[in-house]
Amino acid sequence: MSEARAARAANAAAWVVVAVGAVLRVAQYLSDRSLWADESFLVLNILNRSFAQLVEPLEHNQAAPYGFLALEKLTVLLFGQSEYALRLVPLVAGLAALVLFLFVARRVLRAELVPVALASFAVCDQLIYYASEVKQYSSDVAVTLAIALLALVLLDRPVTLRFAAVAALAEAAAVWFSHPAIFALTASGLAVVASRIHRDAREGAFSDPGHGVHRRELLLLAAMGVTWIASFGLFYFVSLTGVAENAKRQRFWADAFMPMPPWTAEWATWTKTTVLEVFANPGGFDPVWVALTLFALGCAYAAWKDWRHAAILLGPILLCLAASAIRKYPFSNRLLLFVVPLLILLAVKGIEAIAERAGRVGPPLAAVAAIALLLLPTVAAARHLVHPRTREEIKPVLAWVRDNRQPGDVVYLYYGAQYPMQYYATRYGFAPGDYRSGKISRRNPERYLRDLDALAGNARVWIVFSHATTKRGLDEEQYFLDHLDGLGTRLDERRVEGASAYLYDLSGI
Repeated sequence: MSEARAARAANAAAWVVVAVGAVLRVAQYLSDRSLWADESFLVLNILNRSFAQLVEPLEHNQAAPYGFLALEKLTVLLFGQSEYALRLVPLVAGLAALVLFLFVARRVLRAELVPVALASFAVCDQLIYYASEVKQYSSDVAVTLAIALLALVLLDRPVTLRFAAVAALAEAAAVWFSHPAIFALTASGLAVVASRIHRDAREGAFSDPGHGVHRRELLLLAAMGVTWIASFGLFYFVSLTGVAENAKRQRFWADAFMPMPPWTAEWATWTKTTVLEVFANPGGFDPVWVALTLFALGCAYAAWKDWRHAAILLGPILLCLAASAIRKYPFSNRLLLFVVPLLILLAVKGIEAIAERAGRVGPPLAAVAAIALLLLPTVAAARHLVHPRTREEIKPVLAWVRDNRQPGDVVYLYYGAQYPMQYYATRYGFAPGDYRSGKISRRNPERYLRDLDALAGNARVWIVFSHATTKRGLDEEQYFLDHLDGLGTRLDERRVEGASAYLYDLSGI
């Protein structure tokens, strides 16, 4: 096959993979799963606040960039308060990220490996899931890719005043739509400036008066940097100061901050555990050791082949680690979804290294590595296409209670269920006085029992669970049920994924 034909085939394959990735994301979106507790925390802020109030510290210990919140608020005003409307912004971001990833991959990988990287991105379980979650993490991915693409374009083209102005405005806006955008902007900006300085020094531009155009480019790049840094400073002052100083969030994410100094046993243990966890979730790689090996190889090969690409792809990860070391950004789980495309690109860069540097066995060995990288995640994606992921399916539980509730019944909500109930109450026929909500008491579980004892004497009591937790070895739902079974008689129950309801006779007769 000629080189031109191979390039056309790779391009066609890439767009087919984009279409497959879009189908996977839209299918998850259309499954219309129930809002779970973490989504409902943010949704209640979006629904109950004005645009101006969304700048203020959010209730329920939530944090999200103002640009994302404003888009969500606008979408709700235009399309209503359904789950579909609330999840539309993450879906659009998830679909846009597919296309952005394709353009980035084309600039850093061999043409025939672009479909491989794109396939890994398309079938990644966490990327699919968060494309229909009322959270900003899907937007983080799209913004990170957009910044990386801009930097890669800047490496290969002159910087004009018009281009610099547009790019500066886009970068200044990015920090208002994604918290981790600061890492991508810093890494990309440093890579582009260092690339220009290296080129100009090599060409003798700094000592040649005839190369004023290069100086103008550096000045334009500096102006772009000043613009987004000023924008980030304003955003930090307006929106992030409270988040950074939130003691409760600091305690919640305590294990996600890198221990210092970096030569202690604690640091080594944390680093090993965290790296493996990140590749598993949110990376979605299976088996992890294959992706981790390819990633390490890809980092070395990218640094050797084009250090600029290595800086743009690896830099945001390293800066995020540094931020975690000073306790400014947790290095864990969904907060790292934005690094997943970077991990994928560097892992596939490892496959490229094998193909190019392992001699005659390189191409077949690279093919085996690609299959190992893609096989299990693709199987999981296919399974979730048939059976989309759910989390805390409180909707069928509330429908069951509504359909069987009688006048005089008492409805008691486990504390984790009260926030989704605030969103769903009207839809399922519950007025605020129709139910009572329990209080969180993880440090003193006996308070739960006193709360339940207050229900004694009622002939029909509904106990609704969602977001039930197991903390300090205590399964709270089972703890409740054991006590209730001693207080009265269980008449009926309904259990679904992540939610449940029980009907008790606590009359004592």
